[in-house]
Amino acid sequence: MVLESWFHMDGGVNLNKIYTVMVMTDLNYDEQTKFPEFGSSRLVGWYSEFEDGYSSVSGNCCDINETCYNYALIEECEEGLYNPASKRWWFEYNRDKDRYFQIEEPDFIKGFCGFTIG
Repeated sequence: MVLESWFHMDGGVNLNKIYTVMVMTDLNYDEQTKFPEFGSSRLVGWYSEFEDGYSSVSGNCCDINETCYNYALIEECEEGLYNPASKRWWFEYNRDKDRYFQIEEPDFIKGFCGFTIG
């Protein structure tokens, strides 16, 4: 039955989560539009487990940097339509080490949501 996939045996709702990965060339604030500006960006994939996404991004797996994507974002998204991300992790690329390192979320990003699939 279709409903079985939506509910656990104990009656609780199954809130499936995925971890989407987006890369971008810039991470700026546009003074004119009052919105974040990412330059060129791409949704490069998703993971069912956070740890897999985190290690893939931090390790620059499959060369997601592609010589131009200086920033990456992982968003935790719950199943459904138009759901905002429940958590986010930002990364900046380090060319010398050829990997991404987690950074604090910039203040100008707070209050915005749905960058990857929203």
